[in-house]
Amino acid sequence: MGSFKDTLDTTRVRANDPFTSSVIVSRMTFPSRKVPWRPSAVILVPPEPYHFSFLAASLIHFPINATFLFTQADTLLNITLEEILRLSPRGDCLPAPVLLVGPIDFSVESRLLRYGFRTLRIQGRDVFETAANAAFFRLLTVSPKAKKGRDHILVVSADTGMEGLSATYYSAHQGTPIVFVTRTSIPSPTKAVAAKFADRTFTLFGSEKTISRRVEEELRGIVSHVDRIEGENPYEISVHFARRSEPRLGWNRNVKGRGDAFSFGTLSAWQKAVSGVLFAHLGKHTPLLLVRSDRVPSVVREYLLFLNPAEPKPPMPPFMHGFILGDEGDIADSVQTELEEHLILRAEEH
Repeated sequence: MGSFKDTLDTTRVRANDPFTSSVIVSRMTFPSRKVPWRPSAVILVPPEPYHFSFLAASLIHFPINATFLFTQADTLLNITLEEILRLSPRGDCLPAPVLLVGPIDFSVESRLLRYGFRTLRIQGRDVFETAANAAFFRLLTVSPKAKKGRDHILVVSADTGMEGLSATYYSAHQGTPIVFVTRTSIPSPTKAVAAKFADRTFTLFGSEKTISRRVEEELRGIVSHVDRIEGENPYEISVHFARRSEPRLGWNRNVKGRGDAFSFGTLSAWQKAVSGVLFAHLGKHTPLLLVRSDRVPSVVREYLLFLNPAEPKPPMPPFMHGFILGDEGDIADSVQTELEEHLILRAEEH
């Protein structure tokens, strides 16, 4: 079993694999089945490819209020089963308390059934159809409570998803569905979602390197409004999205000196980064900022120092905090220390 390691202003979720990481985050978020925010459901997702965990994120948000667990596609690990039994979700307002997203083998479902858990499969012939089915379920069967979750849809590249990695946290935060396009085309299941919800805002998540202008223009011919969040790399995109303010889609974390909390993950250990999406759903409601395994990118460092509040005398809130998602092989101790420094140093000093 992994663990979490703290400094004054950071909490590290240390695990060797995404299955353990997601269980640790679940236990941190839902420490008891008796808490008032007890989850109604468990979402089970295979760790590969990234598409299934991305598209499942919107199913976390209220009124579903689900925990999120990675599972081996053909085996229900004991650590995963133990977490499901610990939480014993009741499936309030849902067809079933366990949602199986993507190509999960019947042996996993069979074991859950033996323990008395009803299951609902959300899947399709490919990642595009699975994402469309998840969007229909989210918006038509169990609509998210947040207005942004009902009025917006995120569009991520199916060819390389790392520019869209930080979209998963907002999806969990608001219940905003994620659908996929290729760099040069809009597959038919995604077109079906666009046609059904043509009055929503479709936000392209990434640069023209991953979603072309041609796709953007084609989408504009189907829906009423298209937006785009971009940057030179995924690190910039994660910061731009966190800073982005109304009326556009974004976290609106852009007030100098306000202080805030974030989750930090890497591209190389993206599953562990995604395992922290519950931190965007409850508690500190953290956006995801991306770092390198051996350093904090300058765009992230400057953003944190901009937000960090001046320290009053005597010291009092607001304070900054960060969740570090990965072990020391994913995010070095020196990076955690560097983040601690950026989170504790005050804005008036810079």
